[in-house]
Amino acid sequence: MESAGLVPLKLANVDRASFDPRSPWAEGATLIIAPVEVRFSSSWDPRQFGTFGLAPKDIEKIRGDLAELAQRTFAETLTKLGTKPAGDAADSKVLELHIKIVDVYLNAPPRSEINPLYTYVYESGEMTLELEVRTADSGRVLATLYDRHRDPRDAQLTLDNEITQRAATRLALRDWAVQLHGLLRQAGLR
Repeated sequence: MESAGLVPLKLANVDRASFDPRSPWAEGATLIIAPVEVRFSSSWDPRQFGTFGLAPKDIEKIRGDLAELAQRTFAETLTKLGTKPAGDAADSKVLELHIKIVDVYLNAPPRSEINPLYTYVYESGEMTLELEVRTADSGRVLATLYDRHRDPRDAQLTLDNEITQRAATRLALRDWAVQLHGLLRQAGLR
């Protein structure tokens, strides 16, 4: 994920962050959020859920719902924090936000089949953010964030369902958007 010219940046509660300090690249810029990419963990087995496992349509629905939730949560959070909405992508002052949610591991995924609404779990799951801020005109990487999020519960057996998982996921996504806003402010975005 690292690109030439980026230096490490310490951000609270983020595993790794870096940015290009050479110029105030974020000054006066607007932000476009590219379509979000979602990839499941290689150790997550959708056949473990239900009698016959998750159907391919369920897996794609989970992927699509998470991508849409990430897109919407980042847009709403950044807007509330004062980041300018998207401008013209050809403009040199437009930044593109590329979000990847990878290594997604769900312990109680939603299913289309009729099953109990709740599942007993010790933790909802985990996911990792790989984020890049690029210039829209050249695609040059100006900043990165990398952070692994794991459900913070303390080994307690609890009931979980689609609603509780969505709320926990939205909270993690909002926290990442807040961290991104902090990075952009340090780089000069007002």
